[in-house]
Amino acid sequence: MTDCSNILHQAMFFMRSNWLHAVKVLEDGAKLHPKSVDIFLELADIHNQKKSYKKALQYYQKVINLDPKHTFSRFKLANLYLDMNEPKLALYQYEKIGDDYPEAKYNRAIAYYRLLMYEEAIIVLKEIVDSNGSVHNAHYLLIELLLSTGRMNEGFSYLDRTAEAHGNSPHIHYLKGIAFSYQNNYLGAYSEFLLALPGYVDNPKIYHKMGVAAENIGQIDKAIQHLKDAISFNNAEKLSIVELIRVLVKYKIVTDRDELRDLMKEHDKETVKMALRFYENYVLEDEE
Repeated sequence: MTDCSNILHQAMFFMRSNWLHAVKVLEDGAKLHPKSVDIFLELADIHNQKKSYKKALQYYQKVINLDPKHTFSRFKLANLYLDMNEPKLALYQYEKIGDDYPEAKYNRAIAYYRLLMYEEAIIVLKEIVDSNGSVHNAHYLLIELLLSTGRMNEGFSYLDRTAEAHGNSPHIHYLKGIAFSYQNNYLGAYSEFLLALPGYVDNPKIYHKMGVAAENIGQIDKAIQHLKDAISFNNAEKLSIVELIRVLVKYKIVTDRDELRDLMKEHDKETVKMALRFYENYVLEDEE
């Protein structure tokens, strides 16, 4: 009978040139060793890597059935559910892992966040931040949640702590910009977003926020450009299109469909159609 370790070595060798051959070696090995956690885990990892998620789920679940205490596989299964945008299923697995696995604890907070369970996410994130200051992403998400849920004093407190411990990174400047926005200090917000921009050049959210801040400090041309930049990074970004239409109409930058179409000419047809539709709806509501 072929030894499990030999099967795994063969599979690793074939992975360099033909992953399907590696899978065949492992599947044949699984028939010989139907209780081998290592073989099923390797199958799960390969299918996960190749984005064959259905099979990856089956194999991770197989490992857990063979060894319910195999925390690493349960962690990977939960992460896969999170990647598949199934936060409820992910949360079920993270909660089974408990608090002894730091990475799982942070991802559990992410699952709460995606399920809009903000208070639960805040509780977990506080535990992480207060016990392990090195998990930077936990700091950032905690601050954003505290600010967005109106807990400004706590948000600023954690913001100051994080800036003091880790310096003024683009993430910190971004969060400061959000904090100033909530306080209607748009000049401060705009300045912070500019400092954050090098770390967010491909993120449409910052351009949207810069557009809103720029309008509120009277920089209308910059507001329009930032909102158009947000739309360029995400053509279906409805919020930025709606905001752009509002600014264009409010300041009489466009007064008809043709002017709007000309202003939006560098965007794709679907985005232009969406902008024209929003424009018509906005003008109609304004007339009523």
